[in-house]
Amino acid sequence: MAEQVLSPCSTETSVRGWGFKFRSYGERISLVDNAEKIEMHYHQVNNKDELMKGICNSKPEILENGKIRLLENWEWTSRDKSKGT
Repeated sequence: MAEQVLSPCSTETSVRGWGFKFRSYGERISLVDNAEKIEMHYHQVNNKDELMKGICNSKPEILENGKIRLLENWEWTSRDKSKGT
């Protein structure tokens, strides 16, 4: 499973998991609705100096151990336009 680590201002992200590591620099803008769902729009420059943009819809889930898991549906709206959960 991948682990996402955000800097305090969410402008630098490191993702580790599945045998790879990459860094990207960018910005996220998010809204939380009354049902506590999170809508995020983001743009970033990846480690290949490619400009990427995308959207993500998340639903937080509080686990028994107190940690928060985000159930996400994401989509790149540029380049390959891939999608995932």
